[in-house]
Amino acid sequence: GRSGLAGLLRSPDQTLMAAEGIGLAFPFGMPVRFVEAIHDGIYPEAGWWDLVGSIEKLTYPDFLEKVQEFQRDHGEVLRLTDEHRGAGSPLRRNLPDLGSVTYHGIRMLSDERSRYAVRPFESAEGRLLFEVRSPLQEVGLDETTAGAVQEWSSGIRERLSGLPRLPVILEGQALRSCRSSSAALKAVLAARQAASAILSGEVERTPEELDPAEADRIRKEGWIYG
Repeated sequence: GRSGLAGLLRSPDQTLMAAEGIGLAFPFGMPVRFVEAIHDGIYPEAGWWDLVGSIEKLTYPDFLEKVQEFQRDHGEVLRLTDEHRGAGSPLRRNLPDLGSVTYHGIRMLSDERSRYAVRPFESAEGRLLFEVRSPLQEVGLDETTAGAVQEWSSGIRERLSGLPRLPVILEGQALRSCRSSSAALKAVLAARQAASAILSGEVERTPEELDPAEADRIRKEGWIYG
């Protein structure tokens, strides 16, 4: 759960201490158009950390009210990275409820600002935090079918081990967990995305290197890695 994750980031165990980076499967930012709409037409002058500070001051009901008002006028607006990845908007309220995890996730990141370098918003060295997303389509699933994981669990090991890039070998408790829980399966796929981002060097790329024509937007909205 969220409190458990926050505690682990604050007091990392031996596994996290050894990791080069940590991929978290929730949006780290929001569409520029939405941010400007709730900040008198401009993006916060000091950048993403200024946005984080303003989200800290908003209550959850107030945030949801602003999302509802914006969506009523503009629909479900995407970030640039959501468009590239085929991902849902951080403002989405239906399942999966990304609006909720975006609000709570960004507030959690604000508590860890001195412990990690958050990509792509910061260029500092150190242990990295960055956004990933569970690519369910790579094992033939989507958000709807993943919920019925027991119905196809007999083939989970074969699907993951047969992936052409970074195949995953599941054994023991990890295999049993993925056979019984779609959340566990999503976590495994997200971890694979994080490994891909680190091994490829993608997490070290500047916004200009990720997309020269949209660097400013990436620096404000974030990036889904891997």
